[in-house]
Amino acid sequence: KGGQKKKNRKSASSNNLASQQVEKCPPFGDDDTPLDQVHAFYEFWIHFESWRDFTLKATKETEHDVEAADSRDEKRWMKQEIDRKVKKMKKEEMARINLLVERAMSADPRLRREKERVQNEKAAAAEAKRKEEEAKAEKERLEREKREAEEEKKRMEEEFKKKDAKKQREMEKKQLRKAKQLFRKLTMTAYQAAITSDGSSGNDAVWDDLEKMNDDIELLCDKLSAMELGSLSDALGGANAVEDDGDGICVEALVEVKQCAVETSAGAERQS
Repeated sequence: KGGQKKKNRKSASSNNLASQQVEKCPPFGDDDTPLDQVHAFYEFWIHFESWRDFTLKATKETEHDVEAADSRDEKRWMKQEIDRKVKKMKKEEMARINLLVERAMSADPRLRREKERVQNEKAAAAEAKRKEEEAKAEKERLEREKREAEEEKKRMEEEFKKKDAKKQREMEKKQLRKAKQLFRKLTMTAYQAAITSDGSSGNDAVWDDLEKMNDDIELLCDKLSAMELGSLSDALGGANAVEDDGDGICVEALVEVKQCAVETSAGAERQS
């Protein structure tokens, strides 16, 4: 009885093992067996080669008695039939064992826990990757929006600068236009005040005739800035002199105007 109980405690897998294979087969273990040992057990059975010899069984099932063959050809044919049957039985045996291994692995709670752990790790890794990609996309979106905002701000600033520059140019043109108008009026008023009552040019008139004066005045209007023209206009008496009908006009300043025209003409000739 004691021997029978010891035999019943043996692993069911040993039924498929030859005596010399029992020692090589890793133990099935229990719920606390390390996974590497569990995998070693199943790896052994996955690559297991059956020790059983099906030659006798195949001979009986084929009902071929090689020794009773009438000829060498018949004997060779019987052996081929028996070998074919042996291979089939061997294949069926390995299929049976593989099915047992598959069922055992499918039902093994240790492998199930390992599979669940691997799946959880994969899911966690996938979730981490998804969050990382989302964070990266969000960062790229924020950087893109920031870049676009900066570009838009820069564009608006440049647009404002262009508008301001345009306004400045228009204002400068307007100032220059007003400066020319005032300078022409003051010069003409001073020239008229300098001529004698009989219409001839006096010593203060500076120019011999009106045409020469106009040539110099237009030269100065063409070459001088609004500030420079304003300086000459101030020397002639400024805007108040025009508003007072020429009462405050400074005729002596015509000499300065003429001198400025001479120097401006000479400078233009040198540049050309």
